[in-house]
Amino acid sequence: MRVLLKRAAVVAVSVVVAVVMASSVPADKRVVVFAASPESDAAITVDYGFSEIPGSFKPTIDLDIGEYNSPKMVVQVVLAPRNESQLSALLANLYDPKSKTYRQWLAKGEFYSRFAPSDEQIAAVADHLRASGLVVEPSSSPFLVRASGDSRTVAAAFRTSLHTYRNRNGITYFSNASAVKVPAGLGTRVRGVVGLSNTVRMHSQVVLPMTHSSPNPSCEAPYPTKAQLFAAANYGTPFPFGYGGGPGCSGLTPSQVNSIYGAP
Repeated sequence: MRVLLKRAAVVAVSVVVAVVMASSVPADKRVVVFAASPESDAAITVDYGFSEIPGSFKPTIDLDIGEYNSPKMVVQVVLAPRNESQLSALLANLYDPKSKTYRQWLAKGEFYSRFAPSDEQIAAVADHLRASGLVVEPSSSPFLVRASGDSRTVAAAFRTSLHTYRNRNGITYFSNASAVKVPAGLGTRVRGVVGLSNTVRMHSQVVLPMTHSSPNPSCEAPYPTKAQLFAAANYGTPFPFGYGGGPGCSGLTPSQVNSIYGAP
């Protein structure tokens, strides 16, 4: 009994020491603290100041081949829009026939001026990436913060690990093996990280022209959906034209559109 109590006391003291050490570290330099009892190889991991990105990890039954290693990877951190509640209201009104702003589209450049992330938001994410050892690179969109580095540095920056997997069809791919994390202060500003997996397929953005000579309501491209608007604003994905493919139409059918842009 005395031995059990002694071991319990050692573990308790170790945890207290870990908490004290973590609390003494500045908020912008908090790290993972390990504490373990002498009688056990198991370590107690305390990861302060980081939060998981919801939906950033999905368990798989594919064969885990081992750690993924690459001398250089490129990742892009997807940022949340500014004035998000106003953006939601705007989208709802654009498609509501009863709204005074029904189909009153924004002027060129207005979307970014109203809803793009602030310079402070972008800088905060970029600072974390640089502090983690990554090289921040120019980005094509204010909604994306681009950075590069070797695979281990990338994985450490987001408190995850990268593994290589083989699926039942014999295809190998890499992906994060646990949830992706960012500093808690950035949690609500970050929506995801692109590049931690190569399972996302790239699709052509080529738009085929419509060749029918007379207007046909069944051939007209529909107004873009909210998902298409978001993709256009964040990733530059154009809206599919000629979606419809009714009798006598020369536009794209839904299946053709999906083959080009990817099924929703």
